[in-house]
Amino acid sequence: MQQPWTAGPPGTGHLQAASGSLRGCIQCPLAPCRLHRAPAPAMPRAALWWLTARGVLVLCSIPARTFRGPWPGSLPKEYREILLILRWLKMVPSHSCLKDRFNFHFAWKTGETGPAIPKPQVPCWHYLILQQMVHLFAREPIPEKWDFRLLDQLRSCLDHGLQGLEQLDEEALSCPSLGMSARHYFRGILHYLRTKPRSPCAWEVVRGELAVRVVPQLLFLP
Repeated sequence: MQQPWTAGPPGTGHLQAASGSLRGCIQCPLAPCRLHRAPAPAMPRAALWWLTARGVLVLCSIPARTFRGPWPGSLPKEYREILLILRWLKMVPSHSCLKDRFNFHFAWKTGETGPAIPKPQVPCWHYLILQQMVHLFAREPIPEKWDFRLLDQLRSCLDHGLQGLEQLDEEALSCPSLGMSARHYFRGILHYLRTKPRSPCAWEVVRGELAVRVVPQLLFLP
């Protein structure tokens, strides 16, 4: 049965179980979660998944700490793991969802064309995006076909990334205008999901948006 999740205390962006206790892989910032090895060699793909998920656990189980520099150096690695998990969550062929495609108007440039976000506000932008992704995966009904072990890994990595960014100065995480833009963008995603509650393609379109546009853009803004 799917574990119900809610957003944590205001301003933290953290996840907590509705029952009041944290379970499973969401604990990995404090205590690494142990997955059972998939049977091998009869199921090579399952074995590959196990190795991949284990790698995610190693990276996402590093305890949060105070960063002396202006930027948490582990974030790029965590973004790569988040991107990997989003790709593994793909359950619906993209060609079957062509009619459901939607332009969410992600207008911010990547490093390929020059960042459109002022450098001093980049940490704040990272924080806003991770926070909105945490809320998205905590509040909206998740497709039953998704692998919930991977989903727990994703939630854990997002939450751990927020913990790292929260070690920065309060001033570094203050960007009101970018905050309005980020919330407006994710409201569009929420509205899209809620207008297609029974569509198997709705979450696939959103998953693709996050994997193709949002997370790669974070990697280009170190």
